[in-house]
Amino acid sequence: LFYLLEAPRRRDEIIEALWEGEELKTATASVHSTVHRLRKAISPIEIPYEDGWYRLAAEQRWLDASEFDRLAEQGLASGQIQDLEAAVALYGGQYLEEFYSTWCSRRREDLEARYTEVLAKLSEIYAQRGEYEKTVRSAKGALDRDPYREELHRRVMEAYWAQGNRVAAVRHYQSYVKLLAEELNVEPLPETAELYQQILQG
Repeated sequence: LFYLLEAPRRRDEIIEALWEGEELKTATASVHSTVHRLRKAISPIEIPYEDGWYRLAAEQRWLDASEFDRLAEQGLASGQIQDLEAAVALYGGQYLEEFYSTWCSRRREDLEARYTEVLAKLSEIYAQRGEYEKTVRSAKGALDRDPYREELHRRVMEAYWAQGNRVAAVRHYQSYVKLLAEELNVEPLPETAELYQQILQG
């Protein structure tokens, strides 16, 4: 059902994604029987098979993941904070995390990466607007998913500093230094170390 909700699919595409490795005859029968059960389960929604494609009519389907994609793409392109915040509000966690399949894992990773980009962009916009608590929250949300994005660590440090919380800025830097040393055996970039020195000197 989720696979068809995402987009119209060709029968051979469905077989490759969901019944990979099975004999064609067996896989085709599995597609037919599964679609038959879906038709009964979600009646009166139709799942027609036309010109080699299974599809749900556009007016009959809505998926938060697809809407998230639309809002995120729109917001990242335009910098419109409303679209970016709406995308964040839609993201309720990892996509179909209780299921495993190749198509599902790829989709999950793509959505997670896009969500990280949205949070990073929001942190940039919030910083420009002087909304430093939101800056920290968004940047840290992105860092939870991609902990080595150094520009985001600097943004967190700068936001704490702008709030007058030099202790938090210093602690954040020190925790990042520890992460780099333990995981990658490297040091922060010169611009990050320079920012740290500026914060220490007040």
